[in-house]
Amino acid sequence: MVIVWKNAMKPRPSFRNQHAARTAFEILVREHRHGVLAYARSLVDDSGTAEDLAQEAFLVAWRKLDKFDPEKDFGAWIRGMVRYEYLHWVRKRKLIPLDDEILDRVEQFHSDLAGAVDCRESVFEAVRQCVATLPSSLRNTIEAVYNTGLTCPEIAKREDASDSAIRKRLQRGRDLVADCLAEKISIPVSYTHLRAHETEADL
Repeated sequence: MVIVWKNAMKPRPSFRNQHAARTAFEILVREHRHGVLAYARSLVDDSGTAEDLAQEAFLVAWRKLDKFDPEKDFGAWIRGMVRYEYLHWVRKRKLIPLDDEILDRVEQFHSDLAGAVDCRESVFEAVRQCVATLPSSLRNTIEAVYNTGLTCPEIAKREDASDSAIRKRLQRGRDLVADCLAEKISIPVSYTHLRAHETEADL
């Protein structure tokens, strides 16, 4: 993820050395960007939207950096901003947001992950392992959607199959991956199944 600094940086009066402040902040971005993006991706079913939410949260964090308490957890602070941006995004589109209980559980899950030695690699490796266990038809559909960005109609046309058949494969693959992840890293089952059934109509 690349932060677009142009027109986003406003000097903070509490920082005498703006260069030092920006350098420190860029280090924080590099340290937390993968976790923040994963958190955003947990809230929405579209990688582009997740990227937008994460970037906007980082830009807001920069503008409010003088309000951040260095004794506090920066990861939790920035995730709170992603959560705010997500709720704003939902309200703007008149969608139904995840309820507070689910949002709190997602936050707790990512907070626990942040304490791991290398949470990004461990989670992504767990996902790769779970996808690898899928039957080939389900695995190919999952990879076509998430690795190449194809839609269900595009996959159906490529494989000479019906759109409904591809959607069922995707649904089944998501459910199996969610169950696999729940076993590997103790994701709450209600959360993983919610993610599997969320916005299939958008694919």
